[in-house]
Amino acid sequence: MSDHVESPGENPKLSECKICDAISDAFTDPDFEFLVGLLGEWKDVVTSSPCTFHPALILSCDALESMPENDRVNSTLYIGTASGTTHVSLAIVAPDGCSNEMSLQALHVPDGPLLNPDLGRGRLVDEHWVDIDLLREWEQKCRKEHGMTCGGPHDDHSNHLSSMQPVWLIDVWQRCLVKASVAPEYTALSYVWGGFRPFTTLLSNIHQLQVPFSLDSGPNIPRTVSDAIMLTQNLGIRYLWVDALCIVQDDEDHRNSQIASMAGIFANASLTIVIASGVHSNTGLPGLPGTCTETSRSVQQEVFRLCNGLQGLKLQRPREYLWRPSQPWGRRVWTIQEDLFAKRRLVYMDGWFHWQCSKSTWQEDSTSSQGLTSDDLEFGVWDDLRDIRRELGPGKAPNIWALVDCFRQFVRAEITYAEDILDAFAGAATAIALSYPGGFISGLPMSLFYLSVLWDGYGELKRRRATRVENQVKLPTWSWAGWSGDIYMPLNAMRSATGTFQEAKEVITPILEWRYHLSLEDPGVPIPHYNFKENPNPSYFSISAISQIVAPYISCSTRRAYLQSEDVLSGFDKPTIITMRDSQGTFAGVLYPHSSDDIPSDPAALYEVVEVAAAKMAWSEQSRRFYSNRIVNPPTDGDEPFEFFYILWIEWEGGVAYRKGNGQVVKCQWESLSLEKIHLMMG
Repeated sequence: MSDHVESPGENPKLSECKICDAISDAFTDPDFEFLVGLLGEWKDVVTSSPCTFHPALILSCDALESMPENDRVNSTLYIGTASGTTHVSLAIVAPDGCSNEMSLQALHVPDGPLLNPDLGRGRLVDEHWVDIDLLREWEQKCRKEHGMTCGGPHDDHSNHLSSMQPVWLIDVWQRCLVKASVAPEYTALSYVWGGFRPFTTLLSNIHQLQVPFSLDSGPNIPRTVSDAIMLTQNLGIRYLWVDALCIVQDDEDHRNSQIASMAGIFANASLTIVIASGVHSNTGLPGLPGTCTETSRSVQQEVFRLCNGLQGLKLQRPREYLWRPSQPWGRRVWTIQEDLFAKRRLVYMDGWFHWQCSKSTWQEDSTSSQGLTSDDLEFGVWDDLRDIRRELGPGKAPNIWALVDCFRQFVRAEITYAEDILDAFAGAATAIALSYPGGFISGLPMSLFYLSVLWDGYGELKRRRATRVENQVKLPTWSWAGWSGDIYMPLNAMRSATGTFQEAKEVITPILEWRYHLSLEDPGVPIPHYNFKENPNPSYFSISAISQIVAPYISCSTRRAYLQSEDVLSGFDKPTIITMRDSQGTFAGVLYPHSSDDIPSDPAALYEVVEVAAAKMAWSEQSRRFYSNRIVNPPTDGDEPFEFFYILWIEWEGGVAYRKGNGQVVKCQWESLSLEKIHLMMG
């Protein structure tokens, strides 16, 4: 802790400073509701100020370490509160408009009470030990004040998710596994296994683990799990769900059933304990009293003083947790659905606890009864996941934005065993399938298959590789599940197909009859085209018997051609664009390789491409600039649409085609080629 907090009599007003007074006004003036209030230029506020108090506060901003010196000395400083927030923000704005902020709350106001009713006060905490009573207070406060808003089932799909219950739970009083009773109250643990593989429940030990106190005397339970058991007990909740212990790992039918029910398991938990900063399952929860190891934490708080006597505290805002990739937990595939469906979260990160529910976010260093609000949390994946969750209910039109955002979470995340990616998606698929008839085929919605198979890489993609060669079939190249990086899909065309967007500039027409195959010998099952516009009644959005079919292969009859590279471009909205020409040297279209490593070194190499959909769209200024000097007889009428085919770049191995990229070819040029009809089997 950088300073101590003095009593009102110990800290008289030391001198006059307009900047200190302006900062103080944000805390004490009940009418101070500026979104921003100008403090001044850096040189006036910090460099040449005779005051030694407020410059020390400003210079303590963590973001200054990464801010270029020239930006800092030429920055402008603002102070303010926004309606609905519970803290004061001090912003340092660079000349290019980039802003770095600190969140502040008052500890001591010398001239009287804190007058601004919207603000909370800072709280000094024990730097070594967590206050368990505070955690209980949060949990009880949410129950009492938020009721079913946070504790009830998830909106319209509650009946579906409520049926997805855990089979086994840990009885934290008896320290053993028990069969889950009808709708018991339990907490769930969201954490990472990391490089430390935890003790797991198997068919060989399931009976022994049901003996009271067997979890204390027998297996080597990792610290994160044992600490979560103690925390659950301290919160007054009897049962805890942990994947390593509550799923019988070598019972394949049971394991698959529980993985598919993951959305419901976390949605039905009274509370989810999130270990956001743990690097493996033996990290534990340092600072939690009463655990077996009693390891203390080490947290620091920064107290500031102004020359007018006001003392305040820099808040530890949980933004790093909200930005998932900043933490090991947030980069893992398995934690996405856990975060997506949990109703209440008790988040542990770097020694600090935060509470999150649908109404509030509370943290240890603030006494605000309201807690941080959605206005405080103005960015973060938490907001993205909340929006995705809100759009999962049946009886409403599919939300394509939410669907694709959900896919992107999985494509960008890390997974130790790549072949488990579709298992990790299974729980989310079970819930999302409520709005997509037929469910999913290896991660792509069956009802929009002809459109979703047109997904494209947003930047460079990397092929996911299974840990065992025989499992590579679980990572088909035609699905986003076979790749890591980032993707996007033809959003407006998909929205138009579902009837949720009427003015799509691009119209995509299916031209192929796709089938999915569970093996190469399997004759395959047709993938139907679902007409959302002809079936708008919510009754058509029903629960699929199988929410996701994991199919290694898809097939169709299509046409192919061989094209050559004309030029390799960059600097557009793609890292690599290959312009394609036919054997006569005439421009044919563009190709977007998923990975630049796959581009042949021989400039004369042929690219095998197949057509997968027909499309037409209005000419944009950008497309006109790109194509006008390349295609033969470009349209002169502004109303004449640009017609083309979507294509996939493929390579064959053992009679199976594998996707390497995608692109578009100009319709008239494509149809002038010597096209060959083929049977395409993709893996």
